[in-house]
Amino acid sequence: MALLIEDHNCMISYAQLFKATDGFSSVSLIGVGSFGYVYKGVLNNGEKIVAVKVLNIEQTGASKSFVAECEALRSIRHRNLVKILTCCSSVDFEGNDFKALVYEFMPGGNLDSWLHPHGNSIQDEKEYGTGAGVSTYGDVYSYGILLLETFTKKQPTDEMFKDNFNIHYWVQMALRDGVMAVVDPSLLAMEEEKETTTIANNIRSKRCMKDRVQESLDLVIRIGVTCSAGSPWDRMAMNVVVKELQIIKDIYLEGGPQQKKDEP
Repeated sequence: MALLIEDHNCMISYAQLFKATDGFSSVSLIGVGSFGYVYKGVLNNGEKIVAVKVLNIEQTGASKSFVAECEALRSIRHRNLVKILTCCSSVDFEGNDFKALVYEFMPGGNLDSWLHPHGNSIQDEKEYGTGAGVSTYGDVYSYGILLLETFTKKQPTDEMFKDNFNIHYWVQMALRDGVMAVVDPSLLAMEEEKETTTIANNIRSKRCMKDRVQESLDLVIRIGVTCSAGSPWDRMAMNVVVKELQIIKDIYLEGGPQQKKDEP
């Protein structure tokens, strides 16, 4: 059975996806996620390039993830979300269950390729944390790791992380000596350039901007550490994360609550 999210008159089969991805070959593989693999596919005689997310049915929670993703993406439309074109729930040529989601292909690559342009975007295993089964707190963990990766520009799969030592513990330990020890230097260079352009002759304003930048980075990094805690129950709820990030945005742009408190 195949279900199209946008147009119920158009359907896609396992055979079509098999052909589109050259038999789900390693050459077509463009990413590995928590529940399966993502392949680049070509449909309609080369007219349509897509990303095919094939779920690993043997992975615990994969089937629930498939159903939940279909239901969510059927009703959600947002410019920052990759559009889902169709999905396929069928059997392969050997009679095994097969489930896949077909998305619009992103020609610009994914976030990982932008953060680490010289790295390997296909990773054997992704960090997910420990604790109970699949839940929204698993997504909170992933978001926390993403924050740490974005602001440190360090991959969770870097060779420095082994055994029980990971990016979460590395950042958590570094916070004792100050957040600037782990922040990506290129971010600071961008801020210094911005300061030179906007407030070149105002020493006091430059000092205030530097303080705001460091305070904002410290708060964001701490959110990343909390969200990526090993136990799901120690992580922040996403509605709290959103509120905290808004406060950080105010601090960075206008001085926020701290500046107002210091004013006479």
